[in-house]
Amino acid sequence: MDVGLSSVDLLGGPRYLTGMWFALIIAFTEPALAQDPSPPAAAPSTTHVWVETVTPLLRWPDAELSVGDTALYEKLEIVTRKDDMIRVRRGMTFGWLPADTVSAQAPVAETTAEETAPLIQLGGSLPPMFGN
Repeated sequence: MDVGLSSVDLLGGPRYLTGMWFALIIAFTEPALAQDPSPPAAAPSTTHVWVETVTPLLRWPDAELSVGDTALYEKLEIVTRKDDMIRVRRGMTFGWLPADTVSAQAPVAETTAEETAPLIQLGGSLPPMFGN
């Protein structure tokens, strides 16, 4: 009386056939797993925009419900686009706003003549506290 495994394996055939099945499975699945993944989807050409016109940040693109207002020259991250609306992320808040209220160009800081005057006058005399 034999209490061990018989010469017939669990898959219903001799043990050498079971080994062949496993070898075939590995031989055909390994090349499929080694293939390069498909290329990633094209990212939007611009990932950030700056607000040019203060506008409410809408909860849905076709609704009036606002989740807050944007600030002038605020930097926002683009999530997606739909027609003439864009969905943006501001910190933990997401919202929709018209695409024509933002710009892909970062704003240029404007300086006044009073702000630049001290930088231009390098050859002048020093204030009295510097012993001049």
